[in-house]
Amino acid sequence: MASQVPISAPMSFLSLPLIARDIIYKQLLSVNFTKTEKPYPDTCRSSVRYNWNLHPAILATNREIHEEAKHILGFANSFVVIECAAPELEQKRGEFGKEDKRIMLFKVTLWPKRCDTVAVPNERMRVWLGHDDPGGKKKKRKTSAPKPWFCVVLVEELRDLMAGLAIFQNQNGTYRTLGLSAKIIMSQIQAEETESERTTREAKFLDPLLNLRFLKSMKIEGASDDNTRYISEQVCHQKWDN
Repeated sequence: MASQVPISAPMSFLSLPLIARDIIYKQLLSVNFTKTEKPYPDTCRSSVRYNWNLHPAILATNREIHEEAKHILGFANSFVVIECAAPELEQKRGEFGKEDKRIMLFKVTLWPKRCDTVAVPNERMRVWLGHDDPGGKKKKRKTSAPKPWFCVVLVEELRDLMAGLAIFQNQNGTYRTLGLSAKIIMSQIQAEETESERTTREAKFLDPLLNLRFLKSMKIEGASDDNTRYISEQVCHQKWDN
C-alpha cells in the first residue's frame, strides 16, 4: 500500500519571502510588465500606443500589502503630478456627456483627490495651474483661494493629458485655461547625464506642454534656459483658431 503524502497547510501570500512578493507586485503594478499594445483604431485617437492594465485593487487587501504594493507602484513607474488651483478646470459630474470630445476626462489618473499635498515617490515633474504664481506675490482677492486638487498621471500619459487640456472648454465654448498661470517644476536626477541625454529628457516632459493654449504666464524650474524660454513664449503667445 502506497504511503500517503501528508497535506501541508495552505501557504498565505504574506508567508512568501518579500523578494517573491515584490515580483508579484511588479507583475500587477509596473507598466513594464502590464502594458499591452492598443488595437489600431485606438492608436489613431491617442499618442499612447499601450493599455497599461495596472491592478491597484491589490492595495486594498490589507494594510501590510498596501504599504508593500504602494512602494512598488511608486518606484516601478514614473509620474507627473498635476496641481489644479483653478475652479474652472474641475469637471463636474453633470458635464459628462454634454461637451463630448471638448471635455477633459481624467481617466488616466491613479489618485485624483482633494488634499493639502500629494507626495509621489517617483515624481518626475509637477504642473501647477491657477490664477496666481505659487510662491510669488498674489493679488488680493475678495474670496479665499480655492483648495487645490491633484491628479497623478503616468509620464506616458502626459501628452494626451495636455492635449485634453488644450481643447477643454466650458458649455459656452470658452477655453478653461484662458488667463491661467502655470508653474512647472522638473525633478532633478541624481545620475550624471550628457548634454544630449538632458536634451532628450527635457523634451520628453516639456514638448507635451506645447499643446496648452491661452495661458497668461508660465514659469519652468529645473530645465535649461533655452528650453524654458522657448516653451514659455510658445505657450503664452501663440495664436490658435477656434
